[in-house]
Amino acid sequence: MISFDTAISGGNVNPGTSLSWAHTCSGINRALVVFTRGGNNEGDKVTGVTYAGSAMTKAGAIECPAGTNQWLDGFFILNPASGSNNIVVSLTSGYLEAVSYSSNGVLQTGFPDSYATNTGHSVSSLTVSTTTILDNCWTVLGVIGSSLTAGSGSTVRVTNNQVGAFDSNGVIHPAGSTSMSVGMSVSDTAGIIMSFAPASTGGGSFLINLL
Repeated sequence: MISFDTAISGGNVNPGTSLSWAHTCSGINRALVVFTRGGNNEGDKVTGVTYAGSAMTKAGAIECPAGTNQWLDGFFILNPASGSNNIVVSLTSGYLEAVSYSSNGVLQTGFPDSYATNTGHSVSSLTVSTTTILDNCWTVLGVIGSSLTAGSGSTVRVTNNQVGAFDSNGVIHPAGSTSMSVGMSVSDTAGIIMSFAPASTGGGSFLINLL
């Protein structure tokens, strides 16, 4: 069964070429995601993210609409080192802020189970939808925008100025189309949603023959 572990604000750098903060991962079958937001008109400047010295995988990136050149990036790592370790985001010089989110009980292959994005221009809410493949997934949503608040299907886990991480706080059953919504003060926005499939509980059967 998937469960929330922890979520941390990574602060910001303005300007700089790296941003680092400590994040503690616990439990088994762990997964860690990082969402970053760059400054207006500075482009997608993130060149890599590590946790405990191990490279994280880029799930994807999405630009806010209306030519703001403001980007939301999402990175993940499976089975991250347990305990407190540093996340380090490397970037070309500029403004960057970030958040991190970890959970456990996550399937360690085929990650993410599903992935989707959405954007909005001068809106007060954003809804991002995906279609889960496996049953009993959780969904996790990274969003950029001003004064973020949880909406339908969302639980806020961490916000940092204009970037935040939300989750479904429960399983999606049966598998299929699902949505998460976030409220905000009127702004340009972008969101990345990923579904996390549950780790197998294992098990099996055996037969005892009595002779």
